Amino acid sequence: MSEQLTTPTKKFDFTDIQTLAEYMDDQQRILPRRITELSIKNQRQLTKAVKRARLLGLLPFTVQAEY
Repeated sequence: MSEQLTTPTKKFDFTDIQTLAEYMDDQQRILPRRITELSIKNQRQLTKAVKRARLLGLLPFTVQAEY
């Protein structure tokens, strides 16, 4: 628990697609907090940044399935 308190908070920017893509799976879904190991505050910032990027068309909402 002390590790989370000492780690600095991350700033997620919706224009930084490379960073946001690291926290998404192959189907462009946001990974849960238990996998990303982010704090609650950072996970919320990540979610807002991804949703803003999707609305602006920088990230896709869904991925076309290949059969």
